[in-house]
Amino acid sequence: MTYYVDAGGKNSHVNYEPSSLGGLTEARQAGRPTSPSISGRLTRSPISRTNDYGQAGHRYRTMPDDERDDLILNFATLFKQCEDHVVQRMLGHFEQVDADLARRVSEGLGMSSNGKGSGAMAAEHQMAGCPQSPEA
Repeated sequence: MTYYVDAGGKNSHVNYEPSSLGGLTEARQAGRPTSPSISGRLTRSPISRTNDYGQAGHRYRTMPDDERDDLILNFATLFKQCEDHVVQRMLGHFEQVDADLARRVSEGLGMSSNGKGSGAMAAEHQMAGCPQSPEA
């Protein structure tokens, strides 16, 4: 895969990190870290309780059935264009959001509930020019 565009720059479509495709990385910080002052010291600190998937799961469970159906169809349609390792990573995230979401997207992709692809999905990937994973 080529990451060079416009005089040897990185692929502008991979504009986040970390990425399983490489792409851009965060620049090293130059100089001292800043601490803006308002009327005292402003500091950064991690929050003690994080739930990265709770809000997404709540939103999914409160969607009307027709909106959930559209969401599943959109994910399944778009993920059929992706490499297997990306699909597996997304299904892992979806499992943490809501088990029903992960199951329905897997079914939409023609996969069993364990995330293993069917022969039909492998054939679709091959026809689309997507490389096959070693597990397929």
